[in-house]
Amino acid sequence: MSEGEEAERGGPAGERCDRCRYWVLDPRDVNADVLDRQGECHRHAPVPSVAAVGEDLPDGSYPNVLWPFTFGDDWCGDFAPRGDL
Repeated sequence: MSEGEEAERGGPAGERCDRCRYWVLDPRDVNADVLDRQGECHRHAPVPSVAAVGEDLPDGSYPNVLWPFTFGDDWCGDFAPRGDL
């Protein structure tokens, strides 16, 4: 994929998760193709979630909190360039 094609993906003006100061690359994806990279958004606190396996709740699920998981070329309205630290 060319750099121009890569820049077309994501939000306005190339705003993408993998270019955002709040995004943390999953260490397992360091060598992955740029469009296959996944990571966690740390803009807000982790989000409560209920997983399907476990023993803590009567229905067999268990409470959990997770950072939102995104692909590098996803985007949202909270984008902040990495250089603005």
